[in-house]
Amino acid sequence: MTTEDEFQQAVEDLRRLLEEAPAEWAHWSETDAARPRADGGWSMKQVVGHLADSAGVNLQRFLRGQIETGFVMVYPQDAFVELGGYQHRTAAETIELWSVLNRQVLHVVERIPGEALDNLCGRGGGEDWTIRFRVVDYPAHIRGHMGQIRALGEELGERPQ
Repeated sequence: MTTEDEFQQAVEDLRRLLEEAPAEWAHWSETDAARPRADGGWSMKQVVGHLADSAGVNLQRFLRGQIETGFVMVYPQDAFVELGGYQHRTAAETIELWSVLNRQVLHVVERIPGEALDNLCGRGGGEDWTIRFRVVDYPAHIRGHMGQIRALGEELGERPQ
């Protein structure tokens, strides 16, 4: 069970990420941003696209979890990334999409009443997720993928534009 302090720290971390992440990603050239990982994994643009999809999915969880009892949403992330076509957008467009969606996530999260934080909004790993749990987990999810992007940059020799 997450605490009110953990919830508030997550909100503050998301606010920081809205500044940190785009600044960290903005230096990539289009060539490097489109290059997939050596193991066949997602390119930088696709990882950021996945994070934009994640923002959209979590936005639905945070909104619908307040008004629908036991709301659960399936999120086939590989299909979303492919169907979203992030590999065919510019890195700047994908980063802007991530930023806009996450500004809205932050706006919604800041307005969730305390009594709604323990409402169910999803399921994973055999466990039900509350809104509070998803909000606390969300910035860590973003930071985990930021690490993946950094590793990709190291793999590519980090060639800024």
